Amino acid sequence: MGKKAESISIIGGADGPTSIFLAGRISKDAKGIRIRHPIKTLRTCVERFFYEKRKKRIKGRITARPHTLSELARFLEREYGAQELSADSRIYQEMRRCMKESEILRFCPELLGDLAQIGFPDRFSVEPSAVEKEQLRRALKEFQERQEMRSRRVEEISQEDFPMDYHVYEIRLPEGSVQVETEAVHGEMSVSWSGSGQGRGRVREFFSDACRRVLPGLWRSGRARRPGRIAGRIYLYYGVTHEDMEKETPRYIRLVEALCLAG
Repeated sequence: MGKKAESISIIGGADGPTSIFLAGRISKDAKGIRIRHPIKTLRTCVERFFYEKRKKRIKGRITARPHTLSELARFLEREYGAQELSADSRIYQEMRRCMKESEILRFCPELLGDLAQIGFPDRFSVEPSAVEKEQLRRALKEFQERQEMRSRRVEEISQEDFPMDYHVYEIRLPEGSVQVETEAVHGEMSVSWSGSGQGRGRVREFFSDACRRVLPGLWRSGRARRPGRIAGRIYLYYGVTHEDMEKETPRYIRLVEALCLAG
């Protein structure tokens, strides 16, 4: 019996999700997959083409009209009746922990020492031997342990060593809720959406850097349409400076992507 794929690769980032890719030939048994695959690929290409076209048009319309985070907080309360989450709430604590780790990795990775860079098991065969399976198991276990060690290290870093002025504002919707995170010390702001997934509990989607990896049709359809438009308005109000536009900073990139996905 021959192999049905040549390799599997694991690709991951320091502060993002891990992806697993399978490369190789499709078996003769998977005729349905082979028939549908070109259609899905064509649709993906078409959506990506119009997405890039819309992005170029939006870039030409953006002007430098920035607002401060305190002005943004008043805008959220005035326009959407947003409520600031208590520092004792579970959602606040979880989101603050993620924001803190992300900001430390971005601005002060030296505080984490050798835990700032955590390597992934990058390649293994489709039909591994017993030795390879054991090596992979150990590598994944070590990766998980180092992730947990980094999270504990982040929690141990004091406010004096890494100051944060962190707030979470929540906008309640029939579809779920939109959360807006702000961190004034480093000028960070991000928007996410929590909703109820059918049969999968609560799901959380980000309207930020991850957007460039998601096709616009997903965000404009179904339950994500209204939260997506709200996210676009929030990023637009927060705005960008001339420097953000010239250097294409993360703040500028997030604004462009949010407006593209808002439709």
